[in-house]
Amino acid sequence: MVGRRRILVSLPDTLLKQLDTQIQCASIGRDEFIRRSVEYYILECQRRTAQAQVAAGYQAMGSLNLAIARETEGDADLSAYERALAEGD
Repeated sequence: MVGRRRILVSLPDTLLKQLDTQIQCASIGRDEFIRRSVEYYILECQRRTAQAQVAAGYQAMGSLNLAIARETEGDADLSAYERALAEGD
């Protein structure tokens, strides 16, 4: 069983009213709504971090591929390089 801890959260009145409106629409309690919201926020942060890492990887590979293309410029036979890329080597 997953342990649970009680916490105290302070919200401005306007935000609490918005929260309660959303809770009524969702037909769930405050605890569940806040729990789901925190989980969603954490997952979204993780997704954005992963997306940034993928983008950085593509940029790094772009620079590497450009360097390789420049090194092999003028080579008539690039099929071995293309095969290696296709095979993931």
